[in-house]
Amino acid sequence: MSSDHDHPPSTSSINVAKASLRMKTTALISSENPAKVVSQATQQLTAEEKVMLKSEDSMKKAIRQQRCISHPPTPSSLRDLQMVGPWTLTGGIAPEKFLIHDNGPDSDSRLLIFATVPCLRLLSESAIWFMDGNSDQAPKGFLQLYV
Repeated sequence: MSSDHDHPPSTSSINVAKASLRMKTTALISSENPAKVVSQATQQLTAEEKVMLKSEDSMKKAIRQQRCISHPPTPSSLRDLQMVGPWTLTGGIAPEKFLIHDNGPDSDSRLLIFATVPCLRLLSESAIWFMDGNSDQAPKGFLQLYV
């Protein structure tokens, strides 16, 4: 039995593998929705290569699973919520400070404020602010989310 390979490597298979790796990597460093991650990672593939991919639903599910693996579990109470490290920064290539206030886990009413310095500068220069409170979108344990 011979183990010699006598065929050239498949460029299409390599391109599909690279696209899959791009999706996994992007899932870890980006908060883009899974459909956009799939679209961006596969946009350079040929029609022949796209046929070799898993279904779009499978790829989006894999992205969500990848993110779940890399995220800490949802805390059972706000006292257990630890805001440290990458969870206090924006994502992307050049992360910036994003958590600008946390009154701490021992507070009776936990308050987290997220913003970037450029966005705060824009707000400070604005004569009118519009805010919208949404209790349906608030994470577990929080009563309100203001945007």
